[in-house]
Amino acid sequence: MFALAVLVLIGLAAWLLRRANELCAFSLRQGRSSLVRGRAPARLIADLDEIARRSPTQNMTIRVVLESRVPRVVSTGGSAVTVQQVRNVVGQYQAVHFRTGRKSSSP
Repeated sequence: MFALAVLVLIGLAAWLLRRANELCAFSLRQGRSSLVRGRAPARLIADLDEIARRSPTQNMTIRVVLESRVPRVVSTGGSAVTVQQVRNVVGQYQAVHFRTGRKSSSP
C-alpha cells in the first residue's frame, strides 16, 4: 500500500512539473482549433484556426511551453508541414503576449 502511495505521488509530481512551463495548449480537430488551457494572443488563436481549416490533419494537440524564456511548440499528431506552420505562427510572439492574452474557457 505504501509503494502504491509513493508511485501516485511521483506520478502527480511528474504531471505538475510537465505543466509548470506550459503557457497554453490547443487542440486542432476537424478543421477547428480550440484553446484548451492557458492564455494566448487573440491573433494566434485566429491564425491556428486558419491552419486547422487548411490542414488535412484530423487530430492534433499543441502545447506552447516556455524554454529559455522563449515560447516553443510541442505537438502530437499532425503532419510535418502543419507542425512547421504552427511553429512559424507561434514564433511571432514572446512570452509576455501569452501571459496577457485571452484565457481559455475551460477551468
